[in-house]
Amino acid sequence: MARPADDKIPLTVAIIALDAAAQIGPLLDSVRFADEVLVVDSGSRDATCELARRHGARVETHEWLGFGRQKQHAVSIARNDWVLCLDADERVTGRLAQSIRQALAGPRTLAADDGPAVVVVEANAKPAIGYKVGGLSAATIFVKDVPAWAKDAPRVKAKSAKDGNIDVAPGQATEATLFVIK
Repeated sequence: MARPADDKIPLTVAIIALDAAAQIGPLLDSVRFADEVLVVDSGSRDATCELARRHGARVETHEWLGFGRQKQHAVSIARNDWVLCLDADERVTGRLAQSIRQALAGPRTLAADDGPAVVVVEANAKPAIGYKVGGLSAATIFVKDVPAWAKDAPRVKAKSAKDGNIDVAPGQATEATLFVIK
């Protein structure tokens, strides 16, 4: 059962895809909490676009620019300031969805029993799937500006950000921590 529209959070889930019909349905089901799901398709010949539209996603067709540039294009056309980049074969677990929902809900305690719920990472990183932050395979959201409510979240400066790795000491963060990349 889909959540009511007013239960959605101001988040764009950006997905780049090509012939992903066999994989994309479960991903789309797992991100129903986001008020925008954006699929940037680079010319699928299967039912990828049709399936995405049936799930309520906004589908844009754009010629393939290369992995990083295609992802950057998706982020540039997102309607929200908060963007979660995922690959068609990834899923958002219930625990991660709850962490994201809490992180975007407004003023709150930014800590969980097993580590911080949110960590702001100051890194010159471009949106990409599968970033490892301090060696953790963790959810990352790229933002234009860190919202005021996150002012008390732990902040770390990255030494570098390349090849899908952000070199940073994540402190007590876990794989359930949402890393906000600025």
